[in-house]
Amino acid sequence: MYKNQELEFIKQQKQSLEEYVKKIEDLYQDTRIFKHDYINILSTMQYYIDDDDIDNLKVFFRSKILPSSEALTNKESIIGKLSNIKVLELKSILYAKLISAMNQKLNITLEIQEEISSISMDTLDLSTVIGAFMDNAIEAAKVSEEKKLLILLIYSEESVTIVISNSSPAIDIKLDVIYDKDVTYKEGHSGLGLYSSNKILDKYSNVIHSTNYNYNIFTQTLEICTQHNTEEVYST
Repeated sequence: MYKNQELEFIKQQKQSLEEYVKKIEDLYQDTRIFKHDYINILSTMQYYIDDDDIDNLKVFFRSKILPSSEALTNKESIIGKLSNIKVLELKSILYAKLISAMNQKLNITLEIQEEISSISMDTLDLSTVIGAFMDNAIEAAKVSEEKKLLILLIYSEESVTIVISNSSPAIDIKLDVIYDKDVTYKEGHSGLGLYSSNKILDKYSNVIHSTNYNYNIFTQTLEICTQHNTEEVYST
């Protein structure tokens, strides 16, 4: 069963990486098209300026230029930052979930301060946990008023810290039981995602996991400490 799960995971990772490469290519084409249209945009702006038509110039700028440039810049920024992650399995699962969050119009913030080339945790276990945390974060954020999703990765010689934070509707949540089996605050869900994640994390003495919920902000933090003395460090 574990071997089948591993093979399915590898298949999903390959598909996500192929989609990642395709998205980079699409962004490159979008940039080329935007540059090609740049002269036409300037010509139209010049027309309004020469005609001293400031009102229509404002309308053109706000309706045509800002939306396209903001969308292009936001996609490039988020996808581009994933290049700092050299652990392909982690990059793959984050890419897949971020694309899902983009498609649901969430307000995404992604920060990766340093290059991450290795993590002292089995990559299948790590991807399973991060996938479950991201799924929960996206589902809660999309039904919240702010629709915010924050992912922060911090590298140091001692550890890699992953923070996943999201806005949430006001709920009466009990943090001490959310990892119990069959406990869920979402209609139509089994409650097994967080339970399974917690079982995985229990295997690792070098992983510090914390969960917080304050002011309608739900935050999951994983600090994966570097195991200098272990025989195997999981990396690319």
